[in-house]
Amino acid sequence: MDIRLVEAADSAQVRTVISRAFMDDPLIDRLFPADEYQTSSLRLDAVAVFYAPSVEFFCTVGSGLVAEEAGDVLGAVLWNAPSATPSTSLPSAGGVAALMLGTRASQLGAAMAAAREGAPPAEGTYIPDVSVVPESQGRGIGRDLMAAAIDRAGSDGMWLETTNPRNIPFYERAGFQVTHTGLLGDFGIPMTRMVSR
Repeated sequence: MDIRLVEAADSAQVRTVISRAFMDDPLIDRLFPADEYQTSSLRLDAVAVFYAPSVEFFCTVGSGLVAEEAGDVLGAVLWNAPSATPSTSLPSAGGVAALMLGTRASQLGAAMAAAREGAPPAEGTYIPDVSVVPESQGRGIGRDLMAAAIDRAGSDGMWLETTNPRNIPFYERAGFQVTHTGLLGDFGIPMTRMVSR
């Protein structure tokens, strides 16, 4: 297993890894309800399209790491690069969200703002996505990716937010601590902010 910096050529595989890993996330369930799709593969495609613009940007600017085995990307961690110029290519992440989610997109924005109310400021690099394909989970891939990401961040630290309570123990083992939990407004889903120690 190799862990290396993400590259533009990894975009399709990283998008697939994230989409497959997040299919049972409570927020994805709410945004892409299974009963609105004819098949599970169509729902998976929708989630992949939703993630495509942001994943393409992170891969293009090399803002993340992938775990690769025999040419297959099995896991990824992506982070915001404060020095990177925001992408002006289309489609934009916000545009795709609005097209796919309709009124749910603006509801999501309001819900995230509500969940962050009262949260202490977070410093360091923000991690929007950590994922490992389901069949490779439990092998230590996520642990190794997080350790490498934290090592790269150095003293600047990292922070993340999760809407899947099952992931909190994993992040705690990786060296993160909970600093705030708020409810995603009408979505009724807790969002937990965690910061690397």
